[in-house]
Amino acid sequence: MQFLFGGYSWLTKEFRLWTIHYGEGERFQAREALTFHERLQKVAFIGDWARKFRGKLNRKLSEGEGHVYLEPLRLLAEELQDADPNGTIGGPPQLIRVTQHMNTRPLCVRWKDEDTLFGRPLFEYENTDYWIVDPFTGEHFKPRKYGNRISDERNDRNGTVDVTNTEE
Repeated sequence: MQFLFGGYSWLTKEFRLWTIHYGEGERFQAREALTFHERLQKVAFIGDWARKFRGKLNRKLSEGEGHVYLEPLRLLAEELQDADPNGTIGGPPQLIRVTQHMNTRPLCVRWKDEDTLFGRPLFEYENTDYWIVDPFTGEHFKPRKYGNRISDERNDRNGTVDVTNTEE
């Protein structure tokens, strides 16, 4: 059994990440994630594809230079898209954004022209407050309409609402 555990440490003023697995002697063992490439601060992988993916990511990062943005997500999406339907990986990536102020927020993923949340396609009528990211282009999209919001057509460029022309 393996899982990842991480968060922001106020003591060290950095994000910290551990791989935790059930080891010999019937106890859990933790290994803190460090980096394996100078362009990446910290990363951890678990599962049977971890070693293969780490190697591919290392080669991909060595091709470029500068700040890493969504290259790991793009590479993961390519692997998932090309995966064998009967394989041990597949489906859309599942993303959660973690900030240093202890806020976590899921991100929807645009996968095969569908918006997904935690790997599940959203129905056409479902609304969400979560931003949508395309893992292949890195493009972000506004959240779907949620709740009883005033339509965008009645908003002007400054974000103020025109309530004089309501035909509801």
